[in-house]
Amino acid sequence: MTDELTQPEARSDTYLDEVEMALSQDPTLLGEVYNFDLPEELDANQIAKELGIETSGFVYNYRRFIEAIVDVESIPPSSPSVARQCASALRGFAKRHRKSLSAETLLELQDRAEKCSLSSADPAKWEEEEQKLESQTSIAEKEEIPGIYVYTLPHYLRYPVEVSKKDGTADRTLLKVGMSKRDAKKRVQDQVITALPEPPILLRIYVCSNGMEIAEVERKIHRHLASADHVRSSERGTGQEWFLTHLKLLDSTAELLGLKTHFAIDDPDDA
Repeated sequence: MTDELTQPEARSDTYLDEVEMALSQDPTLLGEVYNFDLPEELDANQIAKELGIETSGFVYNYRRFIEAIVDVESIPPSSPSVARQCASALRGFAKRHRKSLSAETLLELQDRAEKCSLSSADPAKWEEEEQKLESQTSIAEKEEIPGIYVYTLPHYLRYPVEVSKKDGTADRTLLKVGMSKRDAKKRVQDQVITALPEPPILLRIYVCSNGMEIAEVERKIHRHLASADHVRSSERGTGQEWFLTHLKLLDSTAELLGLKTHFAIDDPDDA
């Protein structure tokens, strides 16, 4: 007599049910983006407008974090910087909801975070990403758009100077914030490459509205960064335009001053 064939056990949806409930109740931007995308995904610019944020790049980043939480196929992301951010997002999410999530779900989130961390430590992936960013930088610089340019170096992108220890806050790293009326690449290279042997990566170009004096806008941004204690760098070889800050504050400052974002890199996978 043959044994009766048993039906395969249905996959447990406990993990997915738990994290989706937690996402819907999450008090951070992660939860807001998740809820905006229910029942169907909205345009990123529309979400940014609803939240009163100038650029929409953060929406794509938070969607990546949500994918990392709910979809195992998205682990790890191909971009090492995104993988690092996902690892942080997974740990932060688990910490915020540790009282409502089961032990099994918390272990799964921890496992996903560890996989992302391992991927973010791959030197070959960082080299590939930096090449993409350098290509984007070159294309943007050729436009020679007058405005406020924000640069960093690959080292500072890969290794933030001050890693945030508080959930929901951004890491700080060295960013060069300065005006350029023309030929931004030559201006930056003259000031940076002679001191630091890496090509700079362009992260933002903010353009002024009609009638705004670019030099005065630069001074206001520098004063605002200083007043927020995002101080000028004291590292050897850096100039007065280098600040220990992050893009979140710069985007907010640009919006307050009425600047428009002409160029932005938020997600290296899209570079």
